[in-house]
Amino acid sequence: MHIHNGEDETVAISIYEATGRLVKQVFVEANSDTKVNYGASPGVYIIHLLSESGKRASRKMARE
Repeated sequence: MHIHNGEDETVAISIYEATGRLVKQVFVEANSDTKVNYGASPGVYIIHLLSESGKRASRKMARE
């Protein structure tokens, strides 16, 4: 998975299986690109993003 952080602050990204088990957590520096390898099998994953200032976002992702 490729992640582009266009914000001026570091963002913590947590990837969870649909069951709630944490698969991977990474920190993406401000204004940078990061490739995240999490060795996931096919299924649905929830991606949580949290910025240093407390902004939050969540996305659902399906991997085939």
